[in-house]
Amino acid sequence: MFVEPDWTGHGIGRKLMRHIEGLAAQEGHGNMETDASITAHNFYQRLGYVDLHEEQTDMGLLYVMRKPLHQER
Repeated sequence: MFVEPDWTGHGIGRKLMRHIEGLAAQEGHGNMETDASITAHNFYQRLGYVDLHEEQTDMGLLYVMRKPLHQER
């Protein structure tokens, strides 16, 4: 997921992620996983994602991250 640089810091990414996480939880998924670039790493950490491991790719360093989801009942 990417947000236009001029719009970062306005809560758009956070709202999108909360929506996606809610849909995944409703479908019964227990976790969300994502690859995060160095610039997105702190964003995902603030949302509750934790590092699983790092990968060096052609695009640079990526963090593989996971967040447990709370399923709504």
